[in-house]
Amino acid sequence: MARNLYSMKMFMFAEQLEYDEETVVKLERLNLFLGLFYTPMWMSSTLAADAPANDLQFMKDMMKFKRTDPEIAQAVLQKLENHKWYPTQEVVPFALFGSRLSDKRAGHCCQAARH
Repeated sequence: MARNLYSMKMFMFAEQLEYDEETVVKLERLNLFLGLFYTPMWMSSTLAADAPANDLQFMKDMMKFKRTDPEIAQAVLQKLENHKWYPTQEVVPFALFGSRLSDKRAGHCCQAARH
C-alpha cells in the first residue's frame, strides 16, 4: 500500500518534479487502476470466505476496464489466470459464509448443491 501512496504522490507533484510527458501519462494510468480497482480489492481481502467472489468480480471489472486501458487490463487478467487453480470444490463452498452473499442466496446455493 505504501507504493500506491508513493505513486500517487509522484503523480500529484509531477510538475514540480519535472517529469516528462510519457512518465506523467504512465503515472496517470497506473493511479487510475490503483484507485479504481487495486486498492478496493486490497481493502476487501481480509476475509478469506469472500476471496472467490472478490476474484470473480475483479475479473469482470478487468474485462470492462479493457475498453479504457487494454494494456493494463490484459496484464492483470494474465496474472489472474495464474490464480485460478485455488477455487476448487473444497474452497468455493466457503464463499457461502462470506459477507458478499445474502443469507437467502446462500440458502438457494445450498439447496441447489444438494440436488
